[in-house]
Amino acid sequence: MANLRQSLAKRLYEFLTLNFRLGKEWKGSYWYEQDGFRTVPCRLCPKFDSRRLLCRIPFGSPIRKCCIASIEANLGTLRRSRVLEVGCGASSYVKKLVKRLDSEWVGVDPASRFQKRRTVRTCFGYAASLPFENDSFDCIAGIQSFEHFEDPIPEIAEPATYGIALEEAWRVLRPNGLLYYDAPIHLHGHPMLIRGNIAEVTRLFGADKWHATFWRWRFDHAPLPAYHPPEFDVKQWAAAGLSLGEIDDLKKNKSVWLLAILARKIDKQ
Repeated sequence: MANLRQSLAKRLYEFLTLNFRLGKEWKGSYWYEQDGFRTVPCRLCPKFDSRRLLCRIPFGSPIRKCCIASIEANLGTLRRSRVLEVGCGASSYVKKLVKRLDSEWVGVDPASRFQKRRTVRTCFGYAASLPFENDSFDCIAGIQSFEHFEDPIPEIAEPATYGIALEEAWRVLRPNGLLYYDAPIHLHGHPMLIRGNIAEVTRLFGADKWHATFWRWRFDHAPLPAYHPPEFDVKQWAAAGLSLGEIDDLKKNKSVWLLAILARKIDKQ
């Protein structure tokens, strides 16, 4: 019954938000600059209900709610664009959004062709091997897929790397094209993201190829409660290479937040 209510709330929310001008909701300043980041405190987020002290997005985990907000804030101005989503999975809020904005959506996903895994992808592909010509897209998006770029893929012999994945993104983007990736911090995926080594992430986006800004959602979560990593994700940390000391420290002292990366392609020519 709870799942049915969540599904109905999600459909109603998508119908309402995608049929209004998102630019009005995200107009003005709702972040502050700190330590080279744009930090969006929950109390200033347009999705925050200050009367009831809760997020107005009615479905998903706290991080999923931030994903929805960040997608709308950063991709809600796209018009008549060609958008590629990397790792689109079984459903895509990006797809719903850009289609309502009169844009074209293409999705790639590395889901095995031999497994019964549902996906909304339009073709097989993954971050380090995009099956498209140079300068094919105005925008590339990846929603909670960035942290998995170096995960092994059974069908692929050569493991992917972040360097190769970003070279591919740069290749298929048109000049001044927009890249949007987000990833949870202190949750799962690559060890640098579980540990919160954001300096390592920012170094991936060299100034010779990208003009990048980095956003922190739910980093400053008050008055909402902290979101601590679920035990299911914590159990995967040792396999990701974290020591018992690191795991204990993260569990006690860290809460999960969302990193959003917004980068423009710099045309080297």
